[in-house]
Amino acid sequence: MAINIAEIESHLWESANILRGPVDAADFKTYIFPLLFFKRICDVWDEEYEEIVTDTGDAELALFPESHRFQIPEGCHWNDVRAVATNVGNALQRAMREIEKSNPDTLYGVFGETIYDPACGTGGMLLAAVQHVKDQHGDVKRLWGKLFGQEKNLTTSSIARMNLFLHGIEDFQIVRGDTLRNPAFFDGDHLANFDCVIANPPFSLEKWGEEQWINDPFGRNFAGLPPSSSGDFAWVQHMVKSMADVKGRMAVVLPQGALFRKGAEGAIRQKLLEMDLVEAVTHVATQQLWDGMIRDEIE
Repeated sequence: MAINIAEIESHLWESANILRGPVDAADFKTYIFPLLFFKRICDVWDEEYEEIVTDTGDAELALFPESHRFQIPEGCHWNDVRAVATNVGNALQRAMREIEKSNPDTLYGVFGETIYDPACGTGGMLLAAVQHVKDQHGDVKRLWGKLFGQEKNLTTSSIARMNLFLHGIEDFQIVRGDTLRNPAFFDGDHLANFDCVIANPPFSLEKWGEEQWINDPFGRNFAGLPPSSSGDFAWVQHMVKSMADVKGRMAVVLPQGALFRKGAEGAIRQKLLEMDLVEAVTHVATQQLWDGMIRDEIE
């Protein structure tokens, strides 16, 4: 069905009216433009499909990836999202993320960065990530809805939420729970993937969940099973499995002993190196690190 400019303007104005109240007028574009772009990408795919079928009569040919400028993974078309009756936001976010991953050279990151801290504490590292975007003169509003954290302690997770709100961040997900035993973020039946994974997890955590990781359903023991006396490399492996394919990256703060301990941890370190997963190791004096963490929390 054809639609003219006046009708498009009317639909956009109505969309703005729906968002009015919870969303500042200046931020409408942050929500509407990605939706428009998502719809247009799917329309282009449909147009290419119909053109090929019309010209060749070959519907199978029209499904080949080479027949399209953009790849739309199964279940991620605009029509698929429209058919969802509940948790529409999650369905929309999943579709956008899968389209990004399927078009890494042209669309990766076009719908925004995602940042995840699996041991978020009071939210200090998430706030540092937001501050970094500010320092680089980036659009911080593009991070709204793309900050994720999990924290085991009830009081600490509550403080994290308050901390983010007090710093002007209104759209995020902080979940209370034990990340190593019960991770909170999923994409279907596997762990959710994020562009940036950052954490300052509890150092050398004992009784971290070794008994469950022997047969971890999420494959987080891919480099080996850490010892029960130290969960440092359990955190590392969870974070690696939480990175987005191809362009995902992570940064983790670990105790110095994690670099030198032998046994199971030494074998895991070797495996991570063989898999070419380590780009750099930076030593920071403990007192400097502590002072910086305290300063971040106060600010």
